[in-house]
Amino acid sequence: MIKRQINLVRLAAALIELLLISTVSLMSATDAATCVECPAGRVWNPNEPGCTKCPQGRCTDVGQCARCPPGTSQAKPGQRDCQPCPVGMHQPASGQAGCTACPAGEEAPSRGAINCTECRPGFNKSESGAQLCGACPAGSYSDELASLECQLCPSGQFSHTAGQSACQPCPAGTFANWTGASACVVCPAGRDQKHEGGLDCQACRRGFYKAYPAVDDCKLCQPGYYNRAEGSLGCLACPAGYYCPRPWVDPESCPALSVCPAGSYEPIQCRGPFLAADKSSNACQATASLYAVLSASAIVSVIVGLAVAGYVRAWRRRRRRRAGLVDASGAGAADFSDSMTAAAASATAGNERMPLIKGGDGGPVYSGL
Repeated sequence: MIKRQINLVRLAAALIELLLISTVSLMSATDAATCVECPAGRVWNPNEPGCTKCPQGRCTDVGQCARCPPGTSQAKPGQRDCQPCPVGMHQPASGQAGCTACPAGEEAPSRGAINCTECRPGFNKSESGAQLCGACPAGSYSDELASLECQLCPSGQFSHTAGQSACQPCPAGTFANWTGASACVVCPAGRDQKHEGGLDCQACRRGFYKAYPAVDDCKLCQPGYYNRAEGSLGCLACPAGYYCPRPWVDPESCPALSVCPAGSYEPIQCRGPFLAADKSSNACQATASLYAVLSASAIVSVIVGLAVAGYVRAWRRRRRRRAGLVDASGAGAADFSDSMTAAAASATAGNERMPLIKGGDGGPVYSGL
């Protein structure tokens, strides 16, 4: 009896299982004939009728709403794709509805930025926003990252172009005595600057000059020239009667027995009978004493000539006497004309040893003394 009841229970369970399988198969066939695919940006939700839009910060991905990755966002619900962050904005998190502007001192130079980058040296950004870092203008600089503002170049320095991380010192021969210089100024005439980073130019020292604006140093006056004022544009020629041994001192008076023509840097000494009658003349000149010496020399030459002529005449007389050409009194062919001729010849021979040269003032100047 019990065995029969067990068999009946088993049969009833089998019938129930078969009924359930048939019902499920029928329902599946009905759903396959009536279901449609959800459009982009929507997904099927078993708890709600129809397809549901993906919320903000998400987009559809294989039948489900996926979170937007970092660097992107989606502000509207029901969208198929996420949008990359625009230039100047970033988004480090996922599933966000929007992107965030970069803070001051930082930027996002490309689309889809996850993080902002610091402004590099030479650039700055003073406020938060989507704008990029701006280059420091000429005359300023920024030497650090994430700079909020640029600094003006200090005096004596400059930056010629924009975007500089440091200013350069003004080169020698130039100066800048103000801040924010984009270029340095060349030293004017009469002034120079020998060092870099000059705030001003110095006046040329005494004895030096610079004729025109240039980066060159002041030049020393050439020999025979001088100046006594600082900041001179040129030099003065040493006046006649003076000489200038050093260009930074006053001309010195020409010493005695010397001449100093214009432009002299040292006196010309006169020696012997050639003296300086005029210190401002170009050369030494013979004086009256030289003329007296020359006149005395001429007289001595004549006397010597006459003496020689007398000696020659006496010698001839003795020779002729021996030859019987003259008598005992000495009268004979030799006459006074012979002695004068000999004297003149002797004087001429003496003068030939002292050639006469015409001086610059018309007076005689003798050489070979």
